[in-house]
Amino acid sequence: MKQLLLLLLVCATLPVLGATPISLKEAMTKGYITVKAVGEGGFTGKVMALNIESLSKKELTIDIPAGLTLDSEDSTEQDLIITEDRQLVLASGTKRKVVINAMCIQPSNGSPSMGSSYLLGAMAGDTLLKLAQYIAQKNYHDDLGQSAVWAIINGDGLENVYGIDPAKMKDLVNYMHTLTGKPLTWYNVEKATPPPGQVFTQEPAIIHANFEFALPMAGTAHLAIYNEGGETVMVIQENMMVKSGKSTMKFRIEVRGYEEGKYYVRLKLNGKLQEEKVFEL
Repeated sequence: MKQLLLLLLVCATLPVLGATPISLKEAMTKGYITVKAVGEGGFTGKVMALNIESLSKKELTIDIPAGLTLDSEDSTEQDLIITEDRQLVLASGTKRKVVINAMCIQPSNGSPSMGSSYLLGAMAGDTLLKLAQYIAQKNYHDDLGQSAVWAIINGDGLENVYGIDPAKMKDLVNYMHTLTGKPLTWYNVEKATPPPGQVFTQEPAIIHANFEFALPMAGTAHLAIYNEGGETVMVIQENMMVKSGKSTMKFRIEVRGYEEGKYYVRLKLNGKLQEEKVFEL
């Protein structure tokens, strides 16, 4: 009886690899698996393939966590960050290919190529890690999510977070506001198409705005953009009949070729300034 109890105690203390999930990096470090990370081409979305082979005699449950970075072996190409959470059950001695969502984290480098080799890196720092986890949770595996990653990497304001879906963009901007403490803005900047071979440019292309204003009376309004010298750059609306009270006007402005600096969107009612908002390029 004592021998049976001793045997049960010993068995209870042995690790059961298949029952307890283990992170991808830890499993590789401990020699349970080999991992070959290869680019699928592109820089956002399903752009990374993990070729995983089990060296264990037991079934493994592998956690692939959002926030794990991948270091390119080509110094001219982007490093990546995984932006989805995946759990993989791997039978003893088997191989699996897993194509996962990832995003670029080196704005100045070129786009990853098909077949580019990567090494498993470290988990991202706190802010970028939380963003990667939120992108994974919300499935923002597109240009919207990538723009948020760029904003964290570059230390940019929240106006640089942009996507074509207004509801998703609002949600992500609000989350970024909570995450970073940076102020909410009344406009978002759509960037220009990057030069060939690059994946990112800071050059602004279009301002997407929600111009909120409150008027004391009805009348004829004039909405225009002015530069820092007070010169009119663009008339958005003129001789516009407006009602009293609160209103929101949505508009988009092509700003390609604008000089760097501050610009002022001014709403005048019956010739008098009523509302002014600033954007900066």
